[in-house]
Amino acid sequence: MTIMSKKQDNYTIPLTTSELVLWLKKLFPINNPSPDDDIKTIMFKAGQQDVINFIESKEKENQSTTEVFK
Repeated sequence: MTIMSKKQDNYTIPLTTSELVLWLKKLFPINNPSPDDDIKTIMFKAGQQDVINFIESKEKENQSTTEVFK
């Protein structure tokens, strides 16, 4: 069963970290830059992926920490 928060701005924001990562990956898929993209666009898209990667790495870190205490 998926636990979701209230709808905000026509999006349903997931409450768990793993669901949030999946949601963000769908919302902001990896887009390889094209030669027509300006540097600002490339950096913006890279920043989106960095945020997703950061959240995902923290989730994995928390999972491994939790497993140690089981």
